[in-house]
Amino acid sequence: MNLLFLIGDCADGKKTVGQALAKISGFRLLYHHLIADPMLEIFGSANPEIILHLRDLILAEFAASDQYGLIFTGAEGCDIQMQWDDLAHIRKIFEPYHTQFYYVELPKSRQRQFVHDTANHFHLPKTFQLNSRHRKQKRLQCNQTHHPACCIEPSAEPNYLRIDSTGMDPKAVAERIKTYFSF
Repeated sequence: MNLLFLIGDCADGKKTVGQALAKISGFRLLYHHLIADPMLEIFGSANPEIILHLRDLILAEFAASDQYGLIFTGAEGCDIQMQWDDLAHIRKIFEPYHTQFYYVELPKSRQRQFVHDTANHFHLPKTFQLNSRHRKQKRLQCNQTHHPACCIEPSAEPNYLRIDSTGMDPKAVAERIKTYFSF
């Protein structure tokens, strides 16, 4: 079993890169909105405790499966230690299955970050539009308390890759990840 964490700030392309990588690697993709968006649609709000519970159930079932690997992107937050604790929690779910762990950080400039916020999302479902506004507010709050950065020291993890994907095609980023880790 292989587990690849795609790490980065809101709207930095984790899902898009994850989709491109899943197509060429045999990995499956689990991203936050696969779980959160149905809750928004059904209940009108997303309860973080239920989202984490459902996510952990999915991860536990996947870890015990005979799948080749999983690309995981999670919800972002302002608290770097909380992000690291969450990744450590997910690692514990997979460790009994002799999992290889990989980390890819996709940092981006603040300019690129805020260009995404001005994109027209009116053709997308209402839940996405509301969630997009919420993420923008959350990101503004986070940027006031810390500079967006990874919660992992590159030297602490042997399977770590940082890619500044600014201006790169997601397929090119996915190919670089696949080649770097020999998937």
